[in-house]
Amino acid sequence: MNCSEINIEAIKNELNALWDCRSRGKTIELWTPFTTLTNKFITIFITERNGDLIVTDGAYFFLGDYEVEPSADDTQLLNNILVYQRYFKVDTTYDHYKNPVYYKKTNNFNQLPTAIIELAQFIQGIVNMAFVQLDADEESEQRKLFSKDANKFFKDAFGKRAKLNHKIGNITFPVAISHVHQVSVCKYITGSNQYDFRGSLAKANLDLELIYKGIYAKQISKKVTLINDIAFGYKNDLFYEEFNLMEDKDTISVKWSEKEKLIEILQ
Repeated sequence: MNCSEINIEAIKNELNALWDCRSRGKTIELWTPFTTLTNKFITIFITERNGDLIVTDGAYFFLGDYEVEPSADDTQLLNNILVYQRYFKVDTTYDHYKNPVYYKKTNNFNQLPTAIIELAQFIQGIVNMAFVQLDADEESEQRKLFSKDANKFFKDAFGKRAKLNHKIGNITFPVAISHVHQVSVCKYITGSNQYDFRGSLAKANLDLELIYKGIYAKQISKKVTLINDIAFGYKNDLFYEEFNLMEDKDTISVKWSEKEKLIEILQ
């Protein structure tokens, strides 16, 4: 394949068709083809004031129009935004309601397209960054909550036999149940989305594989996975092969909604 086989004009036409605008008094509202991870198109506002062309985001970022809700107390996010601001040479002002407004300005109409594109790229970047950070925070919080609930279940069901954060070799299991001469180990599988759930499942599979083939195998009575089937990321039909792989390693998989089965399994 070479460049002549690609219809560049068709690509340009598709992209150009996504640009649109409308007048709002003395301001022009411009819809751009720049999209975010939250499936929103970036909107830019253009105003002429005292000979300057001012391009702003209309405070849409901090107002939550891109479905992220940045906090004024989130110093990590704000510091990262400052890095983006320096790169794109974007300034900050405030509207009548004290909401931060990001803007660029120029007194040259020839430089207006560059200012529009750079501000759109800036907003796209910080929205995506905030979304990924918030998603990671949500995943971490949900994982902690599930671990807390699961730990409590094991402690209530098995008392002192339940050893939390039990390490065998280089592998840490969130809980192990002691028997007379062996232990049964358990891995928790959860995720607030399919990506994180699959990652949790893959990590559990790897650790169980290492235990299954390792020098510690004789210490293990039973290998168990506790699956958070009420997690947003849980889709049994999507992870059919992974669950089957666990069964091939003599692993017992139990859903959180059926956790009482573990009392008999691990007695």
